[in-house]
Amino acid sequence: MGGRNKQSQNEQDRIMEIVGFLLRKIMESPETATRRSRIIKGLERKGYDRGEIDAAIELVLAVPEIIGSIDSRIGRTELPANRIFSEIEQHKLGVTVRGRLLQYRALGLLTELELEEILIRLLSIEGQEVGLADLHQALRIVVEDSERLLIILPGIEPGTINTALN
Repeated sequence: MGGRNKQSQNEQDRIMEIVGFLLRKIMESPETATRRSRIIKGLERKGYDRGEIDAAIELVLAVPEIIGSIDSRIGRTELPANRIFSEIEQHKLGVTVRGRLLQYRALGLLTELELEEILIRLLSIEGQEVGLADLHQALRIVVEDSERLLIILPGIEPGTINTALN
């Protein structure tokens, strides 16, 4: 039975790797990410089987729905993903950081309140312009849902999520 659990965990890890890959593709180039057959063939060449790929695609497509369901159960309302950054925010946050924040919000991976809390944390950092490392640290602190955080930052070790909060 231990072998079956290990195999199941390995399959889940592989699916999460694919999810991370798909989310990076979506963030890098939404137009390219819609070419499903091309992406599937590329993943198959990397050694993933079709069941794993389909499960990952299903998960990525379900994320906004899952987040909406969680938000409605805890009383959060969905607000538009569009946001205009103030002049100070534009100066302090690099284009990449602003783009990532908007993409995470548009994908339903961040709530509006989380987005604003992250912005407050980033704006309070000393120095000129904040980068991706600062964004990742803020995400680890603000996003309490470990599953969403693993989707946003697929390379993060599950054990390190809570340590960032302490």
